[in-house]
Amino acid sequence: MMKKVTYLLSILTLMVFMSCSCEKEDPIVPSNELTLEKLQGEWVSTLYKYENTFYSVCSDFTNTTLEDKVLMLIILNIEGNCDINDKCDNNVGTNGMSISYDSVNDLIELDGGTYTFLVLDYDDVNGTLELELIEEYVAHVETGGIYTLEKQLK
Repeated sequence: MMKKVTYLLSILTLMVFMSCSCEKEDPIVPSNELTLEKLQGEWVSTLYKYENTFYSVCSDFTNTTLEDKVLMLIILNIEGNCDINDKCDNNVGTNGMSISYDSVNDLIELDGGTYTFLVLDYDDVNGTLELELIEEYVAHVETGGIYTLEKQLK
């Protein structure tokens, strides 16, 4: 009888050791975590918010002036570099800008800081991105606006 108990305890002890691993587990990366790779593709503004006013179509900007600044719906086309264009005016835009993403501070910089966006929200499942333009050195786009962008499927 004692042999059977010893044998059973040995098997249980062995199973405990086999279920424990000395290897560190791979960290689980949430699918909703934004990376530069996930930014690749075309993102189109579906909504723009400035000073508690919402703009969703080009006609919303009719008769909207802010001295020398402009408000606009944007299209970001990110394929290695970044093109930023006005959704309502094909003549307004800048192509071939460098892009960097600072995941610690949730900042996207275009052209070394010509445009700096704060990432407010990113939803990988629905393909949406919410950005606030916090700095720009071109001096014609109003800062403080919040862009809701939708990733376009290819």
